[in-house]
Amino acid sequence: MARHAGTVGFVGLAAVLAASLPAGAAPAPPSRLEARRARIDDLDARLSALVVKAGEDPRIARVDAYLALARAEDFASARRTRVADLAEFLADDDAPPKLKERARDALKSIPHRSLDPDLFPGEGRNKRLAFCRDRLLPLLVRPGEKALLTRALVAEVLESFWRFTDSAIQRYDPKDETTWKKAAEAYRRGMSGAR
Repeated sequence: MARHAGTVGFVGLAAVLAASLPAGAAPAPPSRLEARRARIDDLDARLSALVVKAGEDPRIARVDAYLALARAEDFASARRTRVADLAEFLADDDAPPKLKERARDALKSIPHRSLDPDLFPGEGRNKRLAFCRDRLLPLLVRPGEKALLTRALVAEVLESFWRFTDSAIQRYDPKDETTWKKAAEAYRRGMSGAR
């Protein structure tokens, strides 16, 4: 607060000095004190950003690393984040919403879906279908109030993968338990025909 008051006072003093200059006179170049204060403000802003970043769930960095993959070769690394990891982040009832939303965004990413070998739809076993059936459908019906966000985000991901028009899927409501199993069964039926 004291720093803010000092800044206001400094700005007020600068305004008075500028008003006292004769017309047409250029203001003096910034003093060393002004330059130092500008550097301090810049450092303060960067430090604040680092503190915010340090307070984030470290798994967000893993999702960001997944989203940074841009070429087929990038997905060859055995140490990369997998879609199974993203599903686990969604399933964690205690995970912060930001992490869950980033995981949803990563799963809905069209470039990643087309490049990630864990989501290839063909080549014998349909990995995309297996991932959705084994990892995402159980989250669509996950019980409990804490799983509400998970259910809502998983519904978005499944919709982006399949685009089924079954009425049970269209009526799915993450807050209404009576719609959960019907939607999951409709997805299973649709997926069985997508082999």
